[in-house]
Amino acid sequence: MAWIRIRSLILVFTLPLLSSGAADAPSPVQGANHAAAPDVASANRFYSAGPHERRFIRTLDGSTIWLNFGASVLVAFTTDTRSVIMLSGEALFTVKHDTQHPFRVISGRSVAEDVGTVFSVTKKPTSSAFLVAEGEIAVFDSTRLGFDTGKIPAYMELAEFRRGERVEISDESGARLNHSVLTDDAVSRAFAWKDGRVRFAETPLEDAVAEFNQYSQIKIQLAPDVQQRGLRASGSFALDDTDSFVSSMAHVWGLHAQPSKGPDGTPIILLTSEPDRKHSRR
Repeated sequence: MAWIRIRSLILVFTLPLLSSGAADAPSPVQGANHAAAPDVASANRFYSAGPHERRFIRTLDGSTIWLNFGASVLVAFTTDTRSVIMLSGEALFTVKHDTQHPFRVISGRSVAEDVGTVFSVTKKPTSSAFLVAEGEIAVFDSTRLGFDTGKIPAYMELAEFRRGERVEISDESGARLNHSVLTDDAVSRAFAWKDGRVRFAETPLEDAVAEFNQYSQIKIQLAPDVQQRGLRASGSFALDDTDSFVSSMAHVWGLHAQPSKGPDGTPIILLTSEPDRKHSRR
């Protein structure tokens, strides 16, 4: 059902553009910096980032989009509105101020509308999360835009969120799953991936490992004895520098790193409190 809904939204935005011949071909250049048109022009583009890359996009109106690993979006601009459909993953939007042309990001059944600010949208399998870095956004149900979802809208009135606020909304029911307010430092850490880094501050080690594993081709696992210790991680690391992260955790907490491979051949580093007996016998 989720794919049918996404497909319907794509058709709503793209068919008028395709029929008019205004669609643009996807840019083959990663991080291409196209010259911005003086006015919002008709444009229709699909963008995606590979599983181990970030991608930078400058839209025709001068706004920018950063795609995190594996993210994909459909940019659908007309002469009246600036719309982006979130298809997968996480994207960071820096919106150029333009009160005459609303900037909308559609994710699941939720729509985030902005005039000029910085915020991220994360499309999860069954929900959508919004985090405001600067300014404010309004989030509402897509039925406000006339989309027939066949469901009673969970919320019709605009809900406004400001700097540091994070909200997650169910794609199925439209219910608010959680809402929190992050400190400035926490917001900065949340967007560290844009600069090719991950940052932790007394983060539970399990959570830090899970985040690192999103980016690294070498997967880290925690032995049961380590999981029971309630350890935490702090520091700043390059996204692809698994060795530095593992070495830091081993040094701080007296852990031992044991390299191995998963069933599919994926390289794994097991962090354990016990030394590798195989190597200690040699």
